[in-house]
Amino acid sequence: MDFLKKMLNQEIPPKQKALLLSVLAAITFYSASQIKRRKLSKNNPSQIKKAQNKYNSTKAALSSISKLPKVSEEKISKIRSSNIHELRESLDNGDFSCEELLITYLNRLKTHAISRNLINAVNIDEALACARALDEELKSGHKRGPFHGIPISVKDMIQVKNFPATKGFTMLSHNLQNEDCLIIDALRRGGAVFYVTGTVPQGLGAFETNNWATGQAENPWRYLRTPGGSSGGDAGLVASGCCALGIGSELYGSIRIPSAFCGLYGIKPTAGRISKFCPNQSSHPFPVLSAAYGPMAKSTEDLALFFQVLCSDYVFKKDPLTPPIFWNEEKYREKRKLRIGYIESNEYWPLPSCMQRAMTLAKNALEDHEFIKIDLPDLDICNELLVSIMENSDSKEIGEPDLFRQKFQAGKSWLAQLKKNFSKNKETFYAKGSCLKSAYDYVKNLIKATQIKNEFIKKWIDLGIDVIIGPYPVPAILHGSFQELYPGFIYSTFFNLLDCPAGNVPVGVVNENEEFYPETEEHWTKVMNKNMQDSKGLPLCVQIMAPPYREELCLNVMKQLEEKIPFWKTYQDCLELVKE
Repeated sequence: MDFLKKMLNQEIPPKQKALLLSVLAAITFYSASQIKRRKLSKNNPSQIKKAQNKYNSTKAALSSISKLPKVSEEKISKIRSSNIHELRESLDNGDFSCEELLITYLNRLKTHAISRNLINAVNIDEALACARALDEELKSGHKRGPFHGIPISVKDMIQVKNFPATKGFTMLSHNLQNEDCLIIDALRRGGAVFYVTGTVPQGLGAFETNNWATGQAENPWRYLRTPGGSSGGDAGLVASGCCALGIGSELYGSIRIPSAFCGLYGIKPTAGRISKFCPNQSSHPFPVLSAAYGPMAKSTEDLALFFQVLCSDYVFKKDPLTPPIFWNEEKYREKRKLRIGYIESNEYWPLPSCMQRAMTLAKNALEDHEFIKIDLPDLDICNELLVSIMENSDSKEIGEPDLFRQKFQAGKSWLAQLKKNFSKNKETFYAKGSCLKSAYDYVKNLIKATQIKNEFIKKWIDLGIDVIIGPYPVPAILHGSFQELYPGFIYSTFFNLLDCPAGNVPVGVVNENEEFYPETEEHWTKVMNKNMQDSKGLPLCVQIMAPPYREELCLNVMKQLEEKIPFWKTYQDCLELVKE
């Protein structure tokens, strides 16, 4: 310390002195954080072990289903090839029972979900009792609603009675909920059967799914790749045929990206359209960004059922904070010529050839409509603003080693702090966005983000555009790649800033001649090329965005695309042939 005092008392130019102090402060901060991390790792093995034991008991519970009544291969085949509308028709006709439907999905959990680490918890006994009661109601001529007897998975952060809501944290593994949140309550009234929760990434803030209790979730299309995040577990369950519909949530791409990686139809509603009322939970609000609950399924019609049940008088009476905007079936099904904006490859993150082809396939399928190009704002600035809004907000101590921030934390080291001032390289965007000097800087970024949002919406309106169609930066990525490829997902996350309904539609699969990406000196291009290798057969998807509170219009265009490109009828066999 005496050495430092003498050195700082010398005549040093102010700029050099300030730089020296910044370096010393950064080194001190970094060293303290490393000490804290080591302490966390040392003090919490018992907590992690308890959570892993809890998960092992879940897997053991599924082994007991072998004692349940057998379902014929003919019925299993019919169930596997049906969407919710078709399942409902079969249940009404008595082709199979609600109990047989549930048992089929439970067996699928046992054979396809456990080994891929897609589930967090199951409640078999209550689900079977519910299915049997629903069978009795059908026999008496009573049908609760459009989901009568339909098994549904729920993201492990949404409040479901007698299930934990862990958000991927081991310390919450025994956190059983004593009541349903409002959307689960409403769906139960509509006849839904809740039997499984899908696993999530630790803390929910990742585009891949991994936590200390359940491990690394694997994509059903390629086990070496992630199903996405943070609704990755439920997306994997739907794609694997373990449930008819999965309920996810999205603040920052967490429904659309897993849907895209797993080849599903999924939609993030406007934040206020679907109730988020949960008596025992508090969400973490971010200024400018707002979370929303939304569905993932193998058909657009199944997504529409979700809105029919939840945009209803029952929900609006229970939650006066949700705007009473009822589902409009006529708007969902109307046929008219639309003006569609489309987004092309951006020099900030050039698209691989397969993702450009996905856009061409979608535009060709919608050829009866008018297309007009619309440019995105400066994506580098948008990335920094969105990171600054999320990463500089308050957060609680998680009480366990952090699985996802390690590479990002390196970007906050003193070396990256200096590098950020001299480089516009994408690898430094996290440091630039997450190291604000003051609350004033934070507020300035909020204002700037709002200005960008308002300017883009004005452009959208001025061009007379009904919906926007946009690309993804890459197909399903390899495990552990999301930190390096994070900037490219601004193609999706920018629309979270607008808080508009945004849906995912699968339109094809990667071809063999598209398994490459041109490398440059930038590190991320090398990671992109590695991810494109052995990508043949992975789902190719596009996004559909509509103005806020126009979910019916968004789903309308998604349905038109599905009718022209029936993905699951065309590519189901590709998924069945996966062997790794």
